[in-house]
Amino acid sequence: MSEARLRVAVLGAGLMGSAIAAEYAAGGHSVRVTTSPATSAAVAMERVARHLGELRRRAGEPLAAEVEWSASTAEAAAGADLVVESLPEVAELKVAELAAAQAFAPGAILASNTSSLSLGTIGAGLADPSRLIGTHYLNPPLAFRVLELVQGPATDPAVAERTAAVLRALGKQPVLVRDVPGFVLNRLQLALLREAVELVDGGVVGAEDLDLLIREGLGRRWSAVGPFGTVALGGAATFRRVAEQLYPVLSRSQQPPDSLDRLGLDEHGVAGLREARDRTLERAREADDAG
Repeated sequence: MSEARLRVAVLGAGLMGSAIAAEYAAGGHSVRVTTSPATSAAVAMERVARHLGELRRRAGEPLAAEVEWSASTAEAAAGADLVVESLPEVAELKVAELAAAQAFAPGAILASNTSSLSLGTIGAGLADPSRLIGTHYLNPPLAFRVLELVQGPATDPAVAERTAAVLRALGKQPVLVRDVPGFVLNRLQLALLREAVELVDGGVVGAEDLDLLIREGLGRRWSAVGPFGTVALGGAATFRRVAEQLYPVLSRSQQPPDSLDRLGLDEHGVAGLREARDRTLERAREADDAG
């Protein structure tokens, strides 16, 4: 498989799949996308075109991009070098579609954009699990360079190396992680969320104020140096003393509380929050590019 120009099949052209497809197309690869029965070809292609427009704006110059819609997994995967699965987080669905893709492209790398499912579980349903790897993107994919490259128990190390090379050529920063539940990003995110919910439910702080503390406090600090860098700068001995005091009283809840459901927003609120998030992330990305 050459990194120069690949035949890439993207299974699922939703919010994430359409952006992933656009990124591969903008990188000079030939891309075919599929959609769910609920999404028309026109809608899928419009999503990809919108993301391509964003990438062209960033580049400041025209980008040649080859993207086609395929009516089936078989059609998209036929002759593919790389199959990227970005389907709903349902194990049976992912296994079925990846198995179908492998039947038509036995030599292709199969990259699953799962955020929590075990690569071992998915690979058990494939004829050749050595070709399977996880590529867990953050949402929205175009706003982040970093992503988790998840090596399953049967993944051929050469597949991991080749996938990492392809992603780096796209400007990504893949981080190789082991196949554990939730991988790294979601384990950290849910650990913080568990404590956040307990603090709000206990009346220690309001939800909006907690978000403010994270955005303007920990978020800013960690965006500069990360949690381990923060310990190094603050003094490991100091953090140890604080940890000795707090570890025994941190949340150990084994089930998410019902109050978590109340954090949802109506459609209008979600749209506004998404717009604010995307603007902030785009400014950060532009600052990175300028630096």
